[in-house]
Amino acid sequence: MSTYAADDAEHLLLAGRSMIEQTLLPDEIVLVCDGVLTEDLLAALKTLEIEARAKGIVWKQVDLPENRGLARALNAGIAELTSDWVARMDADDYALPQRLEKQVNYLKNNPDTEVLFTAQAEFYTSHETVDALKVVPTEHDDIVSLLRWRNIISHPTVVYSRKRLFEAGGYRAVPYLEDYDLYMRMLEKGATFGALEEPMVHVRVSPQQVRRRGGLRYAFVEVGFRFNLMRKGMLKFHQWLISTPLYFCFRIAPPFLKWKLYRAVRKNPQAV
Repeated sequence: MSTYAADDAEHLLLAGRSMIEQTLLPDEIVLVCDGVLTEDLLAALKTLEIEARAKGIVWKQVDLPENRGLARALNAGIAELTSDWVARMDADDYALPQRLEKQVNYLKNNPDTEVLFTAQAEFYTSHETVDALKVVPTEHDDIVSLLRWRNIISHPTVVYSRKRLFEAGGYRAVPYLEDYDLYMRMLEKGATFGALEEPMVHVRVSPQQVRRRGGLRYAFVEVGFRFNLMRKGMLKFHQWLISTPLYFCFRIAPPFLKWKLYRAVRKNPQAV
């Protein structure tokens, strides 16, 4: 998990405690401080460290002297891990208590799987309320088929093989697309994907967050990213030709329209 000065201390406490209170406790928690933090965040980290150590969890804190961005922060954290498996978590989300237990059980029963994620429950205000669902396919071939069109993997839900991560070269500083870039490189290296159809993480979503996923810079980064995928043979020409203009238009759409389009590809939890 990585945090930086703009994060909310209460959100960080919620996220951290949700991992400390798992039915299957993690062996270790590595938290990266991406640059100088506020006093509130530092106090929250100290609280989490005390609570983690009380449960017998190894706590490692990596302090970066300046903000280096998500990719470099995650690489710095992963370098401190000793486990063969990495479970990602964001600093403002909430993991359900059985998240690690269910994902570990899946990996034991499906030893060929090297990247495992889950469906995503989204909340707008309270983590106890599910406002929308992002459903996902569960079989490798179906996952790969959709990955060639769009990123269907919820980053905070992922558990992946550290060996596969290193083979792919770790995270790269591809603005806004660090996780998608990683999954496609892991796929290129032959990684096997799987998913749980049950959402195991409640992800905080707001119109402001969706708005930040847009703008001309984001749009052009995505165009270049998809062109490189096509050049390497990861996308067929027709996939590139169809998907690139659609995503370009989405990135530059007005905020109100972007929010409506985002909501349109989510499921109503009451209807599932």
